Amino acid sequence: MPLWIAWFDTVRALRPASKRLHTFLWMTMVLAGLSCRPERAGVTSLVRLFGFGNKGYRRFLHLFHSRALELDALTACWARLCLRLFQPVAVGERLVCLADGIKTPKEGRKTPAVKLLHQQSASNFLWPASSIASCFWSPMPTTLRAS
Repeated sequence: MPLWIAWFDTVRALRPASKRLHTFLWMTMVLAGLSCRPERAGVTSLVRLFGFGNKGYRRFLHLFHSRALELDALTACWARLCLRLFQPVAVGERLVCLADGIKTPKEGRKTPAVKLLHQQSASNFLWPASSIASCFWSPMPTTLRAS
């Protein structure tokens, strides 16, 4: 139980991203489900985990498309939380961030039956397992800017 209390204390830092308490509670359920779900079937695995039926499925989907959860505010809260929880590496006054880019296709965005789940990379380089075994990875959406 102490782990879940610490988990919820951390998730509470994301509250400003939700316009309403109701939305925040649904987001908290999604995050809890993502933290302990036994399978990776998307929203379906969350519905199974919590024992919801069709109504629960539709409500989870609604959360992901709702304007009540502001993506920009959530991203800003997440970035502040990561900087508070994890010790960032700095070179001079600049933070060093390792990032894996999300590819956005330039063509065929609305083409039916085109899946974006598994995209080919220009490079097939893999880091040796021994070099990343002691790293902790935390997803953090970023926008790269030239400086």
